[in-house]
Amino acid sequence: MSVLINDVFNFNFYFILLLYIMDFTSQFTTYFNQIRPDLSEQSKKLYGRQLASISSFSKFNKFEPLKLVMRLVNTSLRNKNLDSVILSGALQSKNQRISAFRNLIDANKDSIGEVKYSKITELVSTIGDKIRNEISKNAGENKKSADEEINMVSWDDLISFVNDYEATSSNGLRNKLMLNLMINNFEERENIKYHVILRVIEYASLNLWTGKRKPPDDGKNYIWLFPHILYIQHSKTTGGVKRVGTTIVKQPKLKIYPISKNVMEILIDYLKAFKIKNKEPIFYGNKGESQIDPNYFTLILKNILTPLAPKINSTIIRKIYDNRDLKGINANVKNEIAKMVDHSIGISENYYKKK
Repeated sequence: MSVLINDVFNFNFYFILLLYIMDFTSQFTTYFNQIRPDLSEQSKKLYGRQLASISSFSKFNKFEPLKLVMRLVNTSLRNKNLDSVILSGALQSKNQRISAFRNLIDANKDSIGEVKYSKITELVSTIGDKIRNEISKNAGENKKSADEEINMVSWDDLISFVNDYEATSSNGLRNKLMLNLMINNFEERENIKYHVILRVIEYASLNLWTGKRKPPDDGKNYIWLFPHILYIQHSKTTGGVKRVGTTIVKQPKLKIYPISKNVMEILIDYLKAFKIKNKEPIFYGNKGESQIDPNYFTLILKNILTPLAPKINSTIIRKIYDNRDLKGINANVKNEIAKMVDHSIGISENYYKKK
């Protein structure tokens, strides 16, 4: 009973914390729109998210950017090291927080004062360089991080967990759909299963489309029910352009992925149970009033998978998948496998594949 109480308490604590972070993220993103309009939208949101996390873990219960930066500057200079809330977590998280902190410092240069500003920027640069050097070293060696060591279970164990998961309530049915849609959705060709494993933001933003004609060209993501496909118009790799070496390449506006029979069976049960109608979100937020937030989706996913490992998220799932034994699989098949998880063989081998 005490274990159950602790689990409920932990989930409620992290859910409340998540609400704070979501609110702070929105406010910090707006803040960067005002003070750094030159930044890309992606950078504003990234820095907003990291500063929201720093604010929450620094026990700020309201939006106070100046007070936050002054506290962080003073504690960092006093300890001759950046505050622990900035340097917590994986290396990439540390690097992102340092960048966000540096932008916050620059925005408040006059309030910080010339002497402190000079000292803190030097400290930020020194520690930032160390973190980036460590990231580069690990990338070259492709070693697992501390989080990856703990959370990267085997692919077989992950699939077994998903197959054994039983839905005993409406939320359980939602959880079962999330798990199977994200982990156990595949297309089988010549006895090889090509799993479709996308990013949380793509699953969280799914809407239902029941029409015979294709979904509207509105930049939204859909489950197109009758052809049994994921119709992705908004993702990291759709729309806009990307740089490949020195060349600018247009990204496709649309990506289509199959939905396997096992997932469709769960989906049909889910749609009936939750009475989801055409063009409505597949997954709703906590109060059922709007589309689920990707952060809340991740929180649910981690909570479901806790019996396997403490912090399995979508990135870890993709890495687990890429670290399967693919001996004897030719390059063409590997390329098709990479396409189904929406990245290239190069990304798979150089970033996701771990030693």
